[in-house]
Amino acid sequence: MIRLCAVLVALAMLVPFVPTPAAAQEAAIGRPASPRAGADAPHVPPTARPAATVIAESRLREMETLAKLSAEGRSLYDADAQKQTGYQYCSLAASLAARGEFRLAVREASKALFLGQSQGNEDLMAHAKRDLAVAYSYAGNLERAQQYAHEALAHTVRPQNRAAVHSRANKVLGDVALRRGDTRQAIAYYEKAVEFNDGVVRFFARASLASAYLAAGDPAKAGPAVKDAESYLDALDRGARRGGEAVLQRIRGNLALKEGKPAEAREIFGKLVEQSAGADQAYARYWALEGRARAQAMEGDTAAALRSYGEAMTAAEQVRAQFYTEEINAGVFGEMRQAYDEAVRLAMDANDPAAAWQASERGRGRALLDLVRNRVQLASGSNVFIDPLGSVIGLADLQTLLKPGEALVEYHVLPARTYVWVIRRDRIASAAIDVKRDELAARVETFRDAVSQQKPNADAVAARMHDLLLRPAGVQGGEALIIVAHDVLHYVPFQALRDGDKYVIETSAMSYAPSASALAALLRGEGGKGGRLLAFGNPDLGNPELALPGAQREVDAIKALFPEQESYYLKEATKQRLLAGAAKAGVIHLAAHAEVDRLDPLYSRIYLAPDGADRGTLEAREIYSLNLRGSSLVTLSACESGLGKVSSGDEVWGFTRSLLSAGAPALLVSLWPVADASTERLMTSFYQNLGKKTDTRESLRLAQLDVMRDPQFAHPFFWAPFDLIGNWR
Repeated sequence: MIRLCAVLVALAMLVPFVPTPAAAQEAAIGRPASPRAGADAPHVPPTARPAATVIAESRLREMETLAKLSAEGRSLYDADAQKQTGYQYCSLAASLAARGEFRLAVREASKALFLGQSQGNEDLMAHAKRDLAVAYSYAGNLERAQQYAHEALAHTVRPQNRAAVHSRANKVLGDVALRRGDTRQAIAYYEKAVEFNDGVVRFFARASLASAYLAAGDPAKAGPAVKDAESYLDALDRGARRGGEAVLQRIRGNLALKEGKPAEAREIFGKLVEQSAGADQAYARYWALEGRARAQAMEGDTAAALRSYGEAMTAAEQVRAQFYTEEINAGVFGEMRQAYDEAVRLAMDANDPAAAWQASERGRGRALLDLVRNRVQLASGSNVFIDPLGSVIGLADLQTLLKPGEALVEYHVLPARTYVWVIRRDRIASAAIDVKRDELAARVETFRDAVSQQKPNADAVAARMHDLLLRPAGVQGGEALIIVAHDVLHYVPFQALRDGDKYVIETSAMSYAPSASALAALLRGEGGKGGRLLAFGNPDLGNPELALPGAQREVDAIKALFPEQESYYLKEATKQRLLAGAAKAGVIHLAAHAEVDRLDPLYSRIYLAPDGADRGTLEAREIYSLNLRGSSLVTLSACESGLGKVSSGDEVWGFTRSLLSAGAPALLVSLWPVADASTERLMTSFYQNLGKKTDTRESLRLAQLDVMRDPQFAHPFFWAPFDLIGNWR
């Protein structure tokens, strides 16, 4: 059986989760056709794709249907102790979306949708869909945002509410078009939003229109649009007015740059720098410095631009709340990684790879959106990953941590090219990979598709990816590699790349790290050294077709290797037992279904057995409160447990972030749905190797080779899904 975990590719898993009774688990998690039905076949011809693929594709078509959203809304509404009106739920949804709580916003809007449908209230359904559109737009899910905005406009709305629905829905459609680069359509939608003139949208629609004109290369129309927006600043409350004025100044600076007036832009942004000197102005200061740097770069003053970018990075690291609705509302879709990206580019152009690497390193894992907003409870003493002001390691200090024969390979993806640095104990080398990000993303998807769907051309695709990603870096066969990926490269199983007639893993042990600084913290940490095992296998989810017998056998084989152990199966494999035993465990092993929430990965979940009122779902946000500092390894023997949303700060949110923040020094997680039988074998071999005092990284390599040598599991689908993240020593 495939450990399907709801969908083959969780990229569309954006529905609100509601604990469901056992009879409904099939709908909530996904239903494999039958135990091991085609899951462990060595190769699958194109006409007989893996069962998991077919099931997942059908589930993807069902995702986010209005019927499902309404059903989720009904369950949530029924569970509310204090019922609200539909419009009150809409108000809550809008407030939550503005705070960046996208999953909770969708839940509240779903309640309103249910009430609107059950009452036959077209007006309420329009408001609910408008708010769903806003939440998905803020979250960056443009397809869903567009869908619900169009559906909101299709409803019959009361005359007094028409402006409130149509202005915001058209604004969302304009935002979607602008973020996709369709400036003509964006302008048309923004003009419709302006036409309806609802409340504060009066200002933001006009500011967005100015941004769209700039993006379209029409500064002659952008200028008047800025002045028009300025006349509506009074519609904003005091705090938003200040933010709105800063946004307009930013647009004015961008307008000057578009008109080829860098000196004027530098002056505008320079004044913004002076105006944003207060302790609570780090966000505005960042954008002022970033704009000034772009102006200085346009003037040809690279040194000054790099200094401004350095100051901008410092401001970014001081930001304590990084979701600002003024920016999105005004159609200014910059990301705080721009300063880091441009500093990397300028330093590489100046032939200073060490400075470029340092700038790239500063930009990794700095956002910490899930933490700095106090969205999670942290265990006392949680490690460096909770500190957005933590220091970044220097190159010389990093090199002292590397042993001879080890190489850290770090990437930075930019729109026009990708840079790679290879750092060894005694030197640093760098290279540029001249492939645009969009093409790189397409190649990554092709590679993942070839591996995860067991296509016979996987080896050829893997060889091309090796030539693209590792050959330019000068990586040598036999070196142990630490991969620090970036952007779309987080989804690449580097162990499955092929150099000539061999996979990389055949000659090189391999591990991963979120950043070089994170790696240093993990290597210097005082994590546990093995010891007591806490294992969970095949939790009973109330549906026999979701059983994972291989997971149970897997835990049976592993526990025999540990003198001290607690292992739980079926109905005993509960969330409460995990929470109670985690702090005392040296090794934690979870062989279960899991699911990544792409809308808000803090709500990603591992499915454990229900226990009374507790439905057994362990969400990533709950893991932050655990104390895992005494552990040496946490293994998630489930599908896609290593995936999450790659944030603008290049963090992979979800299980990886939460487990590292809770103190785990090393993780073993997966990149795609894993097959039950081959995973059982891989895990058993891995722990047997650990028992022989082999280090974690080499233990995984030997286990992967063991699985690979079995003809029925030779395809990388079976042996390559697991990544070791963190401290392997």
